[in-house]
Amino acid sequence: MVLLLVFGINKINMGNYTDLQFWSNYWDCVDITPTTDVFYKNLIDDIPQGGRVAEIGGFPGKLSTYFITDKNCEVTIIDFFIKEEIIRKVEAVNNLQDNSIKFIKGDFVNDAFNETFDVVCSFGFLEHFTNTKEIIQKHLSLLRPNGHLLITMPNFRGINGLVQWFFDRENLKKHNLKAMNTKKLKNILSEQKVKSYEIGYFGGSHVWVEKGTDTKFIKMVIKLLNKLLRFIPLKNNIVFATHIYIKASK
Repeated sequence: MVLLLVFGINKINMGNYTDLQFWSNYWDCVDITPTTDVFYKNLIDDIPQGGRVAEIGGFPGKLSTYFITDKNCEVTIIDFFIKEEIIRKVEAVNNLQDNSIKFIKGDFVNDAFNETFDVVCSFGFLEHFTNTKEIIQKHLSLLRPNGHLLITMPNFRGINGLVQWFFDRENLKKHNLKAMNTKKLKNILSEQKVKSYEIGYFGGSHVWVEKGTDTKFIKMVIKLLNKLLRFIPLKNNIVFATHIYIKASK
């Protein structure tokens, strides 16, 4: 069963690129509410105060609010999909000053960026591309000496991937499951010019499907599964963890 979860799902079509229409449809369905979820908050605890942060694929800036309110950082989003009015709404609902969240509209993969930052981060970006190594290197290219890299992605090579396969296969096809391999990621980081790096699982045991596919039946199944998963003592591993993280210092 574990082998099915970890390796069997890997046969799905790998790493399809998402496009502007996909993200336009996605954000048209999302309500902009205050950033209250502390799920990622612990990951930025080691980030120094007051630096410049680039969040790659960070539209509309919900997670950027952590760096502004908790770390007093200057934040710039780099994304190929931008709707400024939504970014300003994120600022308003989080009681931030106007234009607190800056942005650069561009293709992160193909465009050249002249700026460098103290922190370069992305949350749920890396897994949408097949060229994992090159995307990590591009993150590092924007990082100043002594800067911090932070990347997270969902872990769909365990039980959550099985749930996606059953109930939200189209969404699963938008993700490169080969990128969700901690051994491969460690090999990539070991080849880079970084002082230190750390890669692991986090997020405990939890499953979900994207909004729009959650029928009444699916909601009931997800709710039941999450109740059962609360009793699983082993959490931060390939089978049960919800996410993977990469931390590095340049």
